[in-house]
Amino acid sequence: MLSYREVTMALTLGTRKNLVVSTIVWQFWGNGWVPQVAALGVVLVLFAIVITGALKFGFSRLGEFGSES
Repeated sequence: MLSYREVTMALTLGTRKNLVVSTIVWQFWGNGWVPQVAALGVVLVLFAIVITGALKFGFSRLGEFGSES
C-alpha cells in the first residue's frame, strides 16, 4: 500500500525527457523483460547500499569531530 502512493508521483514526474527508474521497471515488467527488471533491481539495491554506507561513514566522522569539543 505504501508503494502505491509512490507510483502516482513517479508517473507525474515521468516524461519522455525525464525518465524515472520506477516507470522504466514497470514498463520492462509489462513487456515481459524479467531478466532486465531483475538486473535493474540489483543495481538499485547496490546503489542504495553504497549511498547508505557513505552517509553512515560521513555522519560517523562528523560525530567524531563534534565530540572533541
